[in-house]
Amino acid sequence: MRPTLAFLNLMPNKIDTERQWLKLVEPTRNNINWQPFITESYQPKSTDISLLLPRYCVGKPAQFDALIITGAPLGRTPYQDVKYWGELAALFDFCIEHRIPMFCSCWAANAYLYAKYQLTPNIRSEKLFGVFEHKQSQHHPVLNGLEPSIWLPQSRYAFIDPDEIKQHEHIEPLLEVPNEGPAMLIDQHETLLLLAHPEYAEDTLQNEYKRDQRSGLATKPPVWQKPSPNSETSNQLPYWQLNGRTILENWLQFALRSR
Repeated sequence: MRPTLAFLNLMPNKIDTERQWLKLVEPTRNNINWQPFITESYQPKSTDISLLLPRYCVGKPAQFDALIITGAPLGRTPYQDVKYWGELAALFDFCIEHRIPMFCSCWAANAYLYAKYQLTPNIRSEKLFGVFEHKQSQHHPVLNGLEPSIWLPQSRYAFIDPDEIKQHEHIEPLLEVPNEGPAMLIDQHETLLLLAHPEYAEDTLQNEYKRDQRSGLATKPPVWQKPSPNSETSNQLPYWQLNGRTILENWLQFALRSR
């Protein structure tokens, strides 16, 4: 029986977000059942829910073997003010209790660190925004097949102080952005926390920049730390999506190895 990979979609544009993540999952798509869902305590306003149902569940699925949780544009909102915070915190607890591996992306990763380790992220005055080099802090199976340095998009205000991470022996940094701190971590529950966006399409950063400009935010244009020419690929996918595919495939193999 194929394992079920649940997908909690917290982004406003749920259709585009799911499409981006499915590109990362594509190499393993035939080996899993894909089950997207939305929160029960808060219904989306930016996406017509009729476009999601019945393919999407409302609330967590009845059965699933692994879980991806997307980011959300809530970087400056206190967690207790998030309308579905209680539901999300309960979902973290449920997955840990039932040993269901989680892959938490960006805001969801910081939310998990806050809920389970009381790590409150610091907030930058300027958004970390663009494609940045990420260096391996230590080797782990989820990094198999990757170069010591890879490039991934970032779009966040929040960051965790590396010294605070060091106080928690059950949290291991795996990737870091030079001068910006940890960008991927894994904990004792095998929850993978990625403070980056390998799912982004080529135009996502530019579209976010335009959105911020329309909203009156002082966001600077995205930074592009592109890899050297010999690291480029002729594949149609952006190079960061190729890195994301490798990470996601490795995580699924690692997370589902005993199921």
